[in-house]
Amino acid sequence: MPFVAVNTTGETLKLPSMVPPGKLVAHPQNKEGVGIAWRSPIAGRVRVLGRVKDAQDCGDSVAWFIDHLSSVGLKQVAHGAIERKGIQSIKPQELDIKAGEFIQLAIMPKTGYGCDTTEVEWTIEQVGRKRRWNLVDEVIGDFLKSNPLPDRLGNPSVWFFYQVDRDRGEPFVPTLPAELAKTNQAEQQRRLARTEQRLTELRAQRKRMKSSGPNEFVYAAIDKDQPKNARIQIRGNRRKFGDEVPRKNLEILGNDPLPSGAGSGRLQLAVWLTRESNPLMARVMVNRIWQHHFGRGLVATENDFGARGQRPTHPQLLDWLASRFKESGYSVKAMHRLIMASAAYQRSSDFDARAFGMDPDAKLLWRFNRRRLSAEEIRDAMLLISGDLDPTMGGEHPFPPVKKWGFSQHAPYYGVYPTKRRSVYLMQQRLKRHPFLALFDGADTNVSTARRELTTVPTQALYLMNNKFVHERAAGLARRVLAGANDEPSRTRLAWQLALGRAPTSDELTGVFAFMKQYAEAVAKSDRSKEPVEMKVWSALARTILTRNEFLFVD
Repeated sequence: MPFVAVNTTGETLKLPSMVPPGKLVAHPQNKEGVGIAWRSPIAGRVRVLGRVKDAQDCGDSVAWFIDHLSSVGLKQVAHGAIERKGIQSIKPQELDIKAGEFIQLAIMPKTGYGCDTTEVEWTIEQVGRKRRWNLVDEVIGDFLKSNPLPDRLGNPSVWFFYQVDRDRGEPFVPTLPAELAKTNQAEQQRRLARTEQRLTELRAQRKRMKSSGPNEFVYAAIDKDQPKNARIQIRGNRRKFGDEVPRKNLEILGNDPLPSGAGSGRLQLAVWLTRESNPLMARVMVNRIWQHHFGRGLVATENDFGARGQRPTHPQLLDWLASRFKESGYSVKAMHRLIMASAAYQRSSDFDARAFGMDPDAKLLWRFNRRRLSAEEIRDAMLLISGDLDPTMGGEHPFPPVKKWGFSQHAPYYGVYPTKRRSVYLMQQRLKRHPFLALFDGADTNVSTARRELTTVPTQALYLMNNKFVHERAAGLARRVLAGANDEPSRTRLAWQLALGRAPTSDELTGVFAFMKQYAEAVAKSDRSKEPVEMKVWSALARTILTRNEFLFVD
């Protein structure tokens, strides 16, 4: 894997390359590079300069890039490449930057990668001021303390070290860089062992599934031996018939008749929907997928593309997405990837007064509108990070035997069958919605729900604080954290990474340690149960994580 190393000793070390005292080196992988990012604690103009040097007498060395990562995307500031035994200066480059934006130094492989250890010197200076950030000087004192690292001025989370893809994030709006694991051999061995065990289990499961033969699927029910045209029922009377109505396509989509011997006609319907002359199907589908990610379709009336529906906010984008959808063979997964890799999807949700004045609803996508997870997403996410999710396909529900049915209008059937499978396998009925899905604005099971109207009510907060389901998922997350790390800082970082996809800030770590100390003292005084205090404390912390807006919202 890519790595970054700092020689904190007073002697030259061999890694196998020679690393002089007080120097920082980086080594890329065959397809990934090393990213070092400086998150600006200031707003103003800065100057970037430095040097890269081949530190290993073999291989073909590296290419390097300086990029500015902001809310509008990635902008390349400078780039270059060095040869074997080569040295290249990063000539001073000035740029304007806002607080919270990143400047990235990416060390990328060329054709080879086996001998690409590279010595890096990098400095950022504030133009017109005396503030100066030197990479090695800033991080050498306590390099293994955390990732990200603070600067010498007391600003938290300034220096980041991470793996960077070949494109360096060019198609994307930047988010917080992913944390590189520390080079801890024992921890890496433990992770490798867990991964190998999981791989062995999955291989055994795959073998069992293959030996059991293909699953049988029932796609439709047939109540007639031979399909045939239906007849009009006069005034809805099933015993009084009118003319026979031949089966055919809708007139607006071509009015095609069914050929003789067509059978049920489902195959012909699929062909009519997906043929090149039908402009609607691909557009409607990509609009639905877009809505899933953004909370609103490019056509806001997702169930109505007709004269009474709203016009698309981006008609050319809708057509382009529909064309890509067709070219991919109508692959929904490929469309998800395309949308989620876009700058529009990865745009910040930060407020901009000028843009808000022109487009208050952000219909023109100048920002990403914060979206709360759907009821199913909340439930599945809690099961996943707690380690309790059952990934198997759902089977039959344990309905009562038919002979015991005694349901009536005044005593209707109602049942809830707990399961740890994904929410798509929950039993849902029309008379009364599933309690969890109903509380968090699940779809109305009686009608086609084009868009879910989200609510924020006290009962949702009470559920998240007190319900048994949430407490069990918090306990599961606590068990994962306790088993995955050995000290409080490492466990806290693991919990944040599992639930929130990022590392905690220094302020958050301070708050967590204070919370756990106070909670442990309170438990020791008042709780007489046999459960270990450590488990109770981490379960309580896990509940606070699962109820954070950052966990419940796509932001």
